[in-house]
Amino acid sequence: MRIPFSVNRPVICAIMKLEQPYVIEWVAWHKLHGFDLMIADNCSAGPQSAVLQALRDAGWIRLVDWRHDTVLPQRRAYSYLYWQALLHGYRYLGFMDADEFLEPLDGPPWSGAELVRSLLSRPGVRSVAFRWVNFGSDGKEAYDDELVTVRFQRRGTHDAPTARWKKSFARVSSVLRKALRDPGQFMPHPHGFRISLRRTLVDGMTLDKHPAAMPMEWKIG
Repeated sequence: MRIPFSVNRPVICAIMKLEQPYVIEWVAWHKLHGFDLMIADNCSAGPQSAVLQALRDAGWIRLVDWRHDTVLPQRRAYSYLYWQALLHGYRYLGFMDADEFLEPLDGPPWSGAELVRSLLSRPGVRSVAFRWVNFGSDGKEAYDDELVTVRFQRRGTHDAPTARWKKSFARVSSVLRKALRDPGQFMPHPHGFRISLRRTLVDGMTLDKHPAAMPMEWKIG
């Protein structure tokens, strides 16, 4: 156990099942962006567990065995990962899926963790949210053994209904009160955190640099 909130690197937490074709790319992408990674393995068959164990042994990820939970495991796994992040001293955390790649629109290359850290270090900011950028099949009808970030180049418009969804990062300390009240399932859904009844300042921007993307900055409070 580390001193609480002593680790300034944001940690991304995820639960994965049957994601072995994308795991290495997803991990490498977010490590290059400066994040620590904590993954709950929920796969009971196939090579995913071996891939994750190899990444753990190489020091790239923290791995949690979550293969025992077979019915709607996401919220329970997220709650457990939150407590693990607290025990390991993290100050900031977020939850993402294996098909989600965070990429800031502006700033230096591979600066995702620094963006999250800089936003959450602002006085009074407890959580930051980034809107989804939804990519379709790009007309492909068969599987192509290429990187996800290379295969899919076309995205929906910025005003598409699905573009209203978001993924969030938060200060670990800001979630603690809610977590203590419901330690096992305090996460209402994977898109945001229960912070308080007050409005939470949200800063974000589109997360890709693909030619078809529409640059967009947004802020609500």
